[in-house]
Amino acid sequence: MSKTVFALSVVVLVGCGGQTFEAGAAGAAGSGQAGSSNGGSSGSSQGGSAGTSGAGGASCGCAKDADCGPGKNCAKGVCKEIIGGRCWDDDECGAGATCQGATVCPCGAACTVEDSPGSCKGMGLEWSSCAQPGECLLAPKSCCGVCTVPKVNDLDAVNYTKLQAHFEEVCPAPVGCPACAAGSNPSLLATCELNKCEVSNIEKHALSACEKDADCTLHAANECCSCTLKPPGDYVAVAASKVHAYELEVCGAGKGPCKVNCASQFPPGLSAKCGGDGHCKVVAEEAAACPPALPGGGPCPKLGLECEYGEQVAIGCRARASCTEGGWVQAAASCPAPLTPGMDGCPVKVVDGGGSCKNEGAVCALADGASCVCTGCAGGPCSPDTKWRCAGPGVAPCPKVAPNLGQPCPTANQKCTYGAACTATATTRICTEGVWREELIACPE
Repeated sequence: MSKTVFALSVVVLVGCGGQTFEAGAAGAAGSGQAGSSNGGSSGSSQGGSAGTSGAGGASCGCAKDADCGPGKNCAKGVCKEIIGGRCWDDDECGAGATCQGATVCPCGAACTVEDSPGSCKGMGLEWSSCAQPGECLLAPKSCCGVCTVPKVNDLDAVNYTKLQAHFEEVCPAPVGCPACAAGSNPSLLATCELNKCEVSNIEKHALSACEKDADCTLHAANECCSCTLKPPGDYVAVAASKVHAYELEVCGAGKGPCKVNCASQFPPGLSAKCGGDGHCKVVAEEAAACPPALPGGGPCPKLGLECEYGEQVAIGCRARASCTEGGWVQAAASCPAPLTPGMDGCPVKVVDGGGSCKNEGAVCALADGASCVCTGCAGGPCSPDTKWRCAGPGVAPCPKVAPNLGQPCPTANQKCTYGAACTATATTRICTEGVWREELIACPE
């Protein structure tokens, strides 16, 4: 038998799906049999607001997420739709984090508050949440980071708007950081995965999945576009079908993919192939090594190969040999012998640098590869006020003295910096294709 109910006061509703509402004034509850377990307090919801029944029986009584189907999670026995960046219970948050502020009315309970999602809090969730690709960046897990090539465990993936919050969490008491040349790891990138920033290795990520060599292509590592030629160690291999997705992640929020109309630039001898593990790999031709001693001429192994010899702290004073179409060509430098500590005002130690000097261009060779240069031009516009600019030796695991170009090196992408910036002793060496190469650094004019 049908009924029509008019309500003038607030009625508490019991719903199987967890949705609860207050009845409207004088609203008709609609038709239905009173006492139905799946309806509201007074029948179905077809009439007025007083009979709203909640999510319905199909959403009630779940025991696990799998009971709810795609796009839903089970919270307090109720199937709730997943909402990006929000949560219904702790299971939707990462390890150590909790879902705060969520309200879910359990099946059969009498509730007066409408269901609403909360937010994950704790264990970095404030700075690691994301809504779309491009919002995440890599940041050190400590005040200073590491002085070697970073690994996944050395980094956090952080929302670019929360970098300061992350720094304050990992470095509550900032300290002075050691002077070291940290290496880069082009294989690592920050990706947005299920609304959380994650540190990902492109070599193991779906972005590099492949079945055959033709599925793979090169891309400038962590760059929006591959328009500019870079050192071989600054490229990664991605699935050709996922270039768009890779660029969305690395271009920045809302900026990707690459919008520049340019031809991609890749180093000769570098290619991308599908590895045995089903992921694209960067493959380089075996590098031609320099002979151990300065060649006097004759045939050479690879056009463009640059070789360097000597241990002078003034880099331009080392002998060089270049591989040309006609064979080896020497480029010998004529330089005066460097000063020694205490000679003509040369500092005895690096910490003694900074004082005035008179012999513009003079170079001091200190112990263990440390050096000083008399100059008025270091790191900015030149000045007649010349001073000793000093720098210590290379920092481990880098060699103390700048390694020679073309000589074998042990650690891919290792970068080592030497000398006072923008002086005759300054150079940056990077290990690519198994040999040391030079990375050019721009200096102010």
